[in-house]
Amino acid sequence: MGLVKFKEGSSHWYLPNKTTGVLEPKHEWTLREARKHGAYPSVTTIEKDIRASRALDWYKAEQLSRAFLSVQRTPGELDESYVERVMAESDTHRDDAADFGTRVHKAIEEWPAPCADPEIAPFYSAFKSWYEEEFEDRLGQEEILCHHGVGVAGRMDQIAISRKHGLLLVDFKTQGVKVQGKPNFYSSWCRQLAFYRQCWFEQHQQLPHCASVIIDKLRPGTPLMHVWTREELDVGWTEFLCTAWLFFSDRAWWPTGKWEPKFDFPFA
Repeated sequence: MGLVKFKEGSSHWYLPNKTTGVLEPKHEWTLREARKHGAYPSVTTIEKDIRASRALDWYKAEQLSRAFLSVQRTPGELDESYVERVMAESDTHRDDAADFGTRVHKAIEEWPAPCADPEIAPFYSAFKSWYEEEFEDRLGQEEILCHHGVGVAGRMDQIAISRKHGLLLVDFKTQGVKVQGKPNFYSSWCRQLAFYRQCWFEQHQQLPHCASVIIDKLRPGTPLMHVWTREELDVGWTEFLCTAWLFFSDRAWWPTGKWEPKFDFPFA
């Protein structure tokens, strides 16, 4: 039996412009290219590489099992061919979910303009009503934030003024909420927001609150928001530093010079 080719996932990098300091996305670079040019890994690249996700592992196993049940093997088909077809089928649900999420994010970015995507429009309509009640103003979106001391960057979804919480970093997620009104909020989301929060604080001397907002892809309805506490974000920042340190240490590569984690919280 031959080997089935492994499909490597994409890694996201950000290259600091030496003249302007602006970070340029390099989404499909290899580690070798990132090393050569001194690019920063994204916060999601670090998370996916170092931290195991039980929920994600279970999801992948479930989709693979369903694919084996749905894909019929043809008479005389080689093992390699059959396995590759099954794996391709198992990726279909993931790709469809990613496409839905991308389209929802696009509609949110274009707020308050009407949504031209007929499949997304009902979800956007529910989101728009909620958003305009929840927020006073949107200050920025899709901004690349970086921490030069750590050597990591990422693109935040949005920063806005909440009527209840003031300055708020917001991360939008789409999720199939199986039990209506009871979504799953994952610690990895908190670590990512804690990183953005620290970057924002160092660049603007403002300490925003942070929230994850879930849009249920199974049914249009009011988005579900979780505002992370200061304690949760402090833990998230500590865990992120540990994760980033392991990422760089494992590769013996430090884009901005070797650093050691410091677990102090100077926030008021």
